[in-house]
Amino acid sequence: MITVIDYGMGNLGSVINMLKKIGVASKITTDLEEIKTATKLLLPGVGSFDKAMQKINDSGIKEILD
Repeated sequence: MITVIDYGMGNLGSVINMLKKIGVASKITTDLEEIKTATKLLLPGVGSFDKAMQKINDSGIKEILD
């Protein structure tokens, strides 16, 4: 199972569709505990890195990923 981190940016639908197409189980979450305990994480990228990092910092996800 791949846990896809929803931090308010990125095209999550496309990511999930791609994983489904190649037969990989996945789920989208904003839950910090799920992110913390996941064995496989995917953090979708975006074109605006500064805005993405601000959302990651504001959500509390950065502390888990450090």
